[in-house]
Amino acid sequence: MSSSNKIFLLKNEYKNGLKHKYVSIFGHKFYITNLMIPRYIDFIKFLGLKFHKVKKNTVLIVEANTCHYETIPGYYKYLSDLGYNVEFLLNEAFCDGLFSKIQNKIKLFKISNYTLVDIFKFFDFKDYELVVFNSKLIYQNGPTDINTFIKTMPKCNRIFVQHHINRISEVAADTQIILANPDKLPELENKVVNPHYFGEVNITSKNQVTNFITIGALEPERRNIQILIKAVKKMLERGIKNFKVTIIGRGKVETLPEDIREFFEIKGRIKYDKMFAELEKADFILPLLSPENSEHERYKHNGTTGTFQLVYGFLKPCIIYKEFADIYDFNEKNSLIYDKDENFDIAMEKAININNENYKQLQDNIKLKAQKLEETSLHNLENIIKTLKNN
Repeated sequence: MSSSNKIFLLKNEYKNGLKHKYVSIFGHKFYITNLMIPRYIDFIKFLGLKFHKVKKNTVLIVEANTCHYETIPGYYKYLSDLGYNVEFLLNEAFCDGLFSKIQNKIKLFKISNYTLVDIFKFFDFKDYELVVFNSKLIYQNGPTDINTFIKTMPKCNRIFVQHHINRISEVAADTQIILANPDKLPELENKVVNPHYFGEVNITSKNQVTNFITIGALEPERRNIQILIKAVKKMLERGIKNFKVTIIGRGKVETLPEDIREFFEIKGRIKYDKMFAELEKADFILPLLSPENSEHERYKHNGTTGTFQLVYGFLKPCIIYKEFADIYDFNEKNSLIYDKDENFDIAMEKAININNENYKQLQDNIKLKAQKLEETSLHNLENIIKTLKNN
């Protein structure tokens, strides 16, 4: 047992048959409640962060939200390519398996929501070259700018990832980057740093039984699950049965009819390593975006979806509505496009019937798009960091 563990011990004590928890600090007992335990555990972790030796030229990536983690391996890759050591401060409940495809040893500090703000009160991060906040907006208690959420910002250089393009001018003094497509938003092109690296993934060929996959919350404002249900029914009516649909994410398909249930595998919310394995086994990604749903307007103008990062990273063609395809530079060479919700089943049938040679061509074209994005993103990130250092 290390000397620090001898100093700080979490123990139980029984009195009159009841269990009482206490912390022993230098032999003195401090009784604690169950609500205090997460803070105590995080305090011990904080000591590890506080006293560890930060190598020269190190960047810290921070994520306080319960989402957006799919972008972190990509930012790790870009920063590593630029010659930085990279460390992570992440919410422990939402990053399991995130680095499972990365061979390099990762320096990861896991914390909970209880003490993220406290850590920034007591630690100035002065030994870091740069801190990258993976979300500019924090969602825990409604959308809150991270400057308001944390209040005590580190003194070193900082970069913020803005997932809401329409809010990028709210705190003009902050250096922000975005995930948007630089070809379609030229006014923001110097800020685009699009991450789509997940490690050493297996690029697979098409299955005989076509495996469609959709990833993300099954909520109307994010996914139009009804067009998928209708499309599956229409294909079954035509006798098409050599497919399945894998669904990953929070929420339930409560209205899923019994007669089509056997063609769905509903995984729910799973860890990243399991999600990556499901993606490797899949053939086509279904964003399920619809311009007929007003909630999906934000994906046209004000933000993007992590689904596209998965398309680029795993080289899985998507089946996408034309209006959204045009915005994100998906076309007939790298995707399957449909122009009406009622034609979604036709696009799915085309995906089922596509041969391996044509499928491979779609993958090759996605790879070209991903490489172009990578070159642009790395160039932009390098210039942004140079500007920060020169100011």
